[in-house]
Amino acid sequence: MYLPYYLLTARPFQISADPRFLWLGDDHQEALANLEYGLSQGNGFVVLVGAVGTGKTTLVNALLETLDDGVVVANINQPGFEVVEFLSFVARAYDPGAVVASKSECLNFFKNFLQKAWSDGRRVLLVIDEAHRLSVEVLEEIRLLSNLEQDGKKLINIFFVGQTELLHKLRTSECRALRQRITLFYHLRPLTAAETEKYILHRLRVAGCARRLFSDHAMLAIHGYTRGYPRRINKLCDRALLTGYLKDRTQITAAIVRECAREMRRIDPLPGALGRLPALFFSDWRWTWAEEWRQWPWVERCRRGAHALGRGVPQALSQAGKAVAAQVSGWAAARRTSLSFAGQKRALAGVLALAVLTVVLVNGWKLVHTAELDTEKTARISDGAAEKPYALANFPSKTQAPPAADSGAAHPGPPASVAEKTDPPPPQSTWIKALTRMNQGNYKEAVALMDAEGPSAEQMPVYAQALVGRAGQLMETAPEEARSLLEKAAGADPNNAEAHLQLGHMHLRAKQNLKAIKYYETAIKLRPASAEALYNLGFLYAAAGNLSTAEEMFTRVVALKPDYLDKALFNLAVVQQKLGKPRESITSLEAAVTLRPENEKAQAYLKRLKAGSQERR
Repeated sequence: MYLPYYLLTARPFQISADPRFLWLGDDHQEALANLEYGLSQGNGFVVLVGAVGTGKTTLVNALLETLDDGVVVANINQPGFEVVEFLSFVARAYDPGAVVASKSECLNFFKNFLQKAWSDGRRVLLVIDEAHRLSVEVLEEIRLLSNLEQDGKKLINIFFVGQTELLHKLRTSECRALRQRITLFYHLRPLTAAETEKYILHRLRVAGCARRLFSDHAMLAIHGYTRGYPRRINKLCDRALLTGYLKDRTQITAAIVRECAREMRRIDPLPGALGRLPALFFSDWRWTWAEEWRQWPWVERCRRGAHALGRGVPQALSQAGKAVAAQVSGWAAARRTSLSFAGQKRALAGVLALAVLTVVLVNGWKLVHTAELDTEKTARISDGAAEKPYALANFPSKTQAPPAADSGAAHPGPPASVAEKTDPPPPQSTWIKALTRMNQGNYKEAVALMDAEGPSAEQMPVYAQALVGRAGQLMETAPEEARSLLEKAAGADPNNAEAHLQLGHMHLRAKQNLKAIKYYETAIKLRPASAEALYNLGFLYAAAGNLSTAEEMFTRVVALKPDYLDKALFNLAVVQQKLGKPRESITSLEAAVTLRPENEKAQAYLKRLKAGSQERR
């Protein structure tokens, strides 16, 4: 309705996920890096939790969009089943024709399916969205499913994605064995005020908006009402645009945002009293002041000082309690000795002041420790009587690698007493920064950060991916440097199929056919479904006179059905004709012409072959 009024080409704040509008804040980028790293390393169990509307499903969809055919994925978003029903549902997600009616049949299916995928060089990923709805019994069966291994490697990667209730379930004693196998854990946070503004501007820009539709005060009000939850931001902004259209306003103000927020709150209220404070008390200038105040450096120092002070609150409470008791006793004694009315008032005022101080200290202590849990990226999952800290972004470093998924040991970490003495949250590691840069497409800086850190053996595959990405950026402007980076990537991770494929392309362009064949053959061994490598190998083998192998390569390309299928069929027909297979050649050409009737070259060749066939008859 309001699209023509605001000159928009699409609804910028629709609730349904649209990859065109994808925008990730720092926390979301780091979470996505965790997921990608967990999949690349085959880390077994990876857990992503967050409150409702923080964008967990959007992150999962963003990850799945980047995967190629070498990864077999089952994305389960309705996990509320019993054990056998759940296993059967997952089995049919991988193979729609699977018929499994019992637990033993399910396990046999998964064993055979996973081993076949392993032999084909493919990875298997199981993503369970809304994982907080899983029963303890289903969680235990999933843990047993992860026991399937081949050559010491896990055959399946499992991602748990759910609301924060999943943490409470993992803390139970029944899930003790499962939580010991969790190798990566991340708690997704909402967007900050600055990220909220960037998020809104990005979606408007994608929708074709060339001007600033929301005022600065409106942006701050949106963040205050939504707390940075993307889903709530979308709902509030969409409603604000509709209200602005009905009121014939060319810019959305904070007053419009407040009006829409009041209407939304009747249906979807924010939890807690703090969620209602912005709408009740804060005007535009207060929003501006509050946001700027949070950015002042001394505020952070005061927060840390309060954090340190909060650790001594129990002793302060004890002393305050004793003081209150003394004041009460003094007041009672004053009454007995008929103290003057003014003296009684002063004594009573002292009692009330100390009582208020006690309440403030108690609530301040709770607030400080709540803020600590919110700012420090640490989640604790109790293991019986003891608690072991789980790092949310537990990437391996040179000095400490994550335990194997089947080691049965919890993550290494400092004792609880040591963790409690650490005031500021730990700084972001160089490796996580590098992964974040990779997500942003900044491969140059990612490689520089990794070189400075010095990747360990476990980190080499990701390091190789960064080198390949940087080589792709330099392919046109600095081909020699790109070739050097690709060779370095192939040395860092011999199993990186993309590095061998690109090296094959470079040697083919340089007419170094023997080297190109070598790299293409390696790429096919690592990635049997690489149509590019098979297609170019077909050309190289045909040029070398190895027509039988060339026919095999082109036949495999045709089976993969790439975008250039008609060209693959044409080249297959040429090779088959040279091998003395006119019928097969004509069949291939007819298929090529059917796919692309405007291909005059294929039509002429087909006409010539058919004429020759009739003459021979």
